[in-house]
Amino acid sequence: GGITFKACPKCDFITARVGPNTRYTLDGKDIRLVDLRRALRGIRDRESVYVTVLRHLETNTVKKIAVSRSE
Repeated sequence: GGITFKACPKCDFITARVGPNTRYTLDGKDIRLVDLRRALRGIRDRESVYVTVLRHLETNTVKKIAVSRSE
C-alpha cells in the first residue's frame, strides 16, 4: 500500500510505500493499521491532531506513522 502526505502546508504531495514493517502509533502506543484508521475516522477537530511520518528516503518506504491527539 501507500500513503500520500504533505511535509508542510505549502509543500507538494509526497507518495511513499507502506508495508509489513511499517509501525503505527497512536498517542505513543503501537497499534494495528485497522485500529489507527478507526481512530482517525472519529476525529472531529483536525487541528488537534499531529501526524509524524518517518520515511526512508532512498527506498521511499514509510518506517513509522505516529499520530498524537492533543487534549
